[in-house]
Amino acid sequence: MKEEMNNRYYAARGFRAIKGFFANYFNFTGRSTRSEYWWWQIIPGVCGIVMSMTMAYRSAFNTVRLVNQGLTQAEIIQRTAHQDILTMFFGDSLWLKILAVAIFILLLVPTASLNVRRFADVGIHWGWYAGLFIISWADYLIPPQLHSLRLLVSGIVSISILVIALLPSQSTRPAVH
Repeated sequence: MKEEMNNRYYAARGFRAIKGFFANYFNFTGRSTRSEYWWWQIIPGVCGIVMSMTMAYRSAFNTVRLVNQGLTQAEIIQRTAHQDILTMFFGDSLWLKILAVAIFILLLVPTASLNVRRFADVGIHWGWYAGLFIISWADYLIPPQLHSLRLLVSGIVSISILVIALLPSQSTRPAVH
């Protein structure tokens, strides 16, 4: 089949699917099944849980430290309200921040190619993924004062990609590119 010619890891499971994620780094053609998609999603999912727990721990530890220094609640909020996300996760460690950004950038292309192949597998043109991707980044152009709108836009994009990722393969339709 054409899918197998463009993606030799088509319908892979387990560690073979994870290997296929990296082997198809620049492969924006062909298809990727649900198993390929979801086996890879386990990795960032687990990392996200660990990072969230780390951020919660660091935030609680930092708050206790500031309380022990005798700061008031208002002073604590003022000091911590404008921290960027990387500082929340990694503190003041510049090398950890650089490493995190480098990993993010390195995984951006294969994640996009996996999503494009997954969209093709369910018969949806890659342009829809490109549009959702652009909207997700344009979300950052919405002013912080409109936080509810940012959450709404982000939620709609995330749910759209999730629903599409959950759809079964369309073996009767050709891959759309």
